[in-house]
Amino acid sequence: MATPAGMSPYLDVIGSAVIVVADTAPYHLQRRFEIEGIPALSVLSLYIFRQLAQIFLILVGVLTGLVWVSQAIRFLNLVIEKGRSLGEFLLLTGYLVPSIMGLVAPTALFLATIFVLHRLNSDSELAVIQAAGGSQWSLLRPFLAVAALVTVFVIVVNVYATPHGMRAFREKLISVRTDLIATLVQEGQFVSPEAGLTVHIRDQDANGDLLGLLFHDTRKSDGRITYLAERARIVSTDAGTSLVMFNGTFQRRRETAKDVDVVRFKEYTLDLDTFGPDRKVPYYQASEKFMSELLDPDPDDPFFLDHPGRIFAEIHERLSNPLYALTMMLIAFVGLSEAKTNRMGRVWLVLGIIGLATAVRVLGATSINMVIKTNALYPVVYAIPLLAILSALTYLAVHNRASKDYFARLRNRNHRRGRPVPNQAPGPRPEHRPSPRRGASPGIAPVAPGAPAAPVAPAAGRPSPSSPHTSGP
Repeated sequence: MATPAGMSPYLDVIGSAVIVVADTAPYHLQRRFEIEGIPALSVLSLYIFRQLAQIFLILVGVLTGLVWVSQAIRFLNLVIEKGRSLGEFLLLTGYLVPSIMGLVAPTALFLATIFVLHRLNSDSELAVIQAAGGSQWSLLRPFLAVAALVTVFVIVVNVYATPHGMRAFREKLISVRTDLIATLVQEGQFVSPEAGLTVHIRDQDANGDLLGLLFHDTRKSDGRITYLAERARIVSTDAGTSLVMFNGTFQRRRETAKDVDVVRFKEYTLDLDTFGPDRKVPYYQASEKFMSELLDPDPDDPFFLDHPGRIFAEIHERLSNPLYALTMMLIAFVGLSEAKTNRMGRVWLVLGIIGLATAVRVLGATSINMVIKTNALYPVVYAIPLLAILSALTYLAVHNRASKDYFARLRNRNHRRGRPVPNQAPGPRPEHRPSPRRGASPGIAPVAPGAPAAPVAPAAGRPSPSSPHTSGP
């Protein structure tokens, strides 16, 4: 999997620099060195940390892009109908990116953990780590470091970035929908910015003037008004937006009269701020409010009056969502942190882990809906991720202790039998003894040239030829 060109050099330089420093440091500092009392990561942990961070950034970008595309398509027709540019479309939908990133970050960390552990197992690196005496706790360090960074990122996004982005998105969306000027300037079409109002222009010249204008207003119950002009121009000032018409007629027909009043003019100005829907935001929804507004809501807020449970649930949703980064990582780590050689069994294990993680997320979303209806159930929102975290850590502690006991018994048994002890540093090498020459019998020392041969002891059970023959009993 490729790494983004903008991020990979920074991760490589940082990781390489730390590894070089660690390799050139003294031995006792290579094992563990401390900065202000905080133990630093080993070289192996830095290697895994860099791999996990790279995959996480890639997956966050991919998942954010996929969700953004699915959301942006909904507003594509609106932007096209209003005649807005591509830049405005990207700006409008870009406000959704912070909320999307906060939503997909725990899932991206979960998938990144699966990918990294699967690759470590495929390259036999997990087996080497375990054979060298590395425990699951030592392997967990870089994953915990990345999970902590992701948790902080989700907190910042949920508390600060998401409310700003969602509020700006809502204001921009209302501005696009209520833009009367963009609605008017559609050549050769009859458009209705609102009920009872119809506008048509024949063409638009290079200066932006509207040619062949028809402006028909039937909103008032006492009559209908029609403006016809050879040429018109939209003028925007600090005081407002107006439509200046040249060389046209003003026709009014009252409901109580049969005749039509016709007035010719050379120039007539019409205030456009009185037309179109209300451009003000009526109220902000729960996802668009800041934490201060959620914790201390305005009693007169229309949304708070209509949906008080949603305001309460939004507070606990923002505070509990960061816990799922650690939860998702631990679920993947517990299932895949051991070396396995059975590929089919590992595939089923990955599928089971994905199903378990999905179930935890579904339970979390269900708990939020429960809190909306019953506020007293808010502890369940925190209990689900915390229970999953506690279960994973308990399993790691019990399994790690069982592994230590197993290897301790294995070392003791091998030591009694004189075999090499696994997961133990090798002792001093035995003294080297030259091997006998080819053809020499075992147990017979080589004879130097000219030296008398040493007598050879007879083998057990055989008499020597020079000895007297003795018969057995």
